[in-house]
Amino acid sequence: MNLDVAIAELIASVKHVDDLKEHAIRDFAQTAGFYAESGPTFDPKGTYLCGDCCFRQMPHTCDLVSGIIKMKIGSCMMWRIGEPVGLKVKHKLSQVEAGYAERPRSKGFGCSRCEYGSEAEKPDSAGRKSWCDFWRMHIKPLACCFREEGPDSKDAPGE
Repeated sequence: MNLDVAIAELIASVKHVDDLKEHAIRDFAQTAGFYAESGPTFDPKGTYLCGDCCFRQMPHTCDLVSGIIKMKIGSCMMWRIGEPVGLKVKHKLSQVEAGYAERPRSKGFGCSRCEYGSEAEKPDSAGRKSWCDFWRMHIKPLACCFREEGPDSKDAPGE
């Protein structure tokens, strides 16, 4: 089954989001959609830029992704926070495969910059005050997932 179809069917099945359903959606978003509120895939600054990723190779390449990488405006689904690790891989992913994109105007990624993110009508039981219209769940504004989009998004500009 196509991941986009599965996501659409899951979200369409949710009429009223209660804590139990929202927890299930959040679990799915974390595993299938790379959604992160904590851990090595969470950026406490909420920008998720290549310049803070452990796979960066300064000044403009990446351990995992091919092509020119822009540290101050780029990011991808492989993003992990940390100091450079110098990982050597046999074959790098293309920018398309890695979901690499650039945000030249907003200079950052994350729910607070995403077209799907907004203020929630009311916080959830965990105190999340923001809402994602894609996943149909409460979110942390500094979180991010692979569906992050905005008016200045440029997908795989190096391919």
